[in-house]
Amino acid sequence: MTSQFAPQESSHTLMSLEKTFKEVYTDLNTQNAESTLLDSLYEKDVMFIDPLHQVKGLKALKMYFKEMYSNLSHCAFRFHSSHFNTHEATIRWTLEFRHKRLSKGKLIQVMGISYLRMKNNKIVFHQDYYDAGALLYEQVPLIGVAIKLLKKRIQGMA
Repeated sequence: MTSQFAPQESSHTLMSLEKTFKEVYTDLNTQNAESTLLDSLYEKDVMFIDPLHQVKGLKALKMYFKEMYSNLSHCAFRFHSSHFNTHEATIRWTLEFRHKRLSKGKLIQVMGISYLRMKNNKIVFHQDYYDAGALLYEQVPLIGVAIKLLKKRIQGMA
């Protein structure tokens, strides 16, 4: 009789994947975005989604990161809690970055969470959830003022 459940990943493997994820995102920058750094973490046909983009495939993901990081003068992740099981994970983080054309180059912080699905000890699906308004729209001079005023008005209604 065969089991209807997939074999359990060892806790060592899950801790290794979590460690690799955090190391990759700590080390990622413009110079290494197209290197093999991401190969240790993602399957070749990975699907990556965030509030602003959707990317299919490791090669396209590398290009996306290279382009994104090329506009930043500083980028760092601080990791908070994480939950891993055999085929899924969530990781809470805070992104800190400086972009020369946003918020006059001041430090911007955005909290988010990554939802991951794994297969064969690599990520096949990665979706980031964060406030795109706080990341981008609030940092643009005219639009940012309007969004901040709207948020205050909505908060006053609650």
